[in-house]
Amino acid sequence: QEVVSETHAEQDVTPSGQTSDKPDDVPNAPASVMTENLENIIPETSEDFPAT
Repeated sequence: QEVVSETHAEQDVTPSGQTSDKPDDVPNAPASVMTENLENIIPETSEDFPAT
């Protein structure tokens, strides 16, 4: 049910206007980078702790 809701929202944005799709993609890009950065920092900090 959640997947259908997300797909519906994305499809609704496309026909609504490309302008709405642009800003939606912008926040999605940084969100993905933040998640990767957090994962990269977590393992580095964990290794730093035992190393000390």
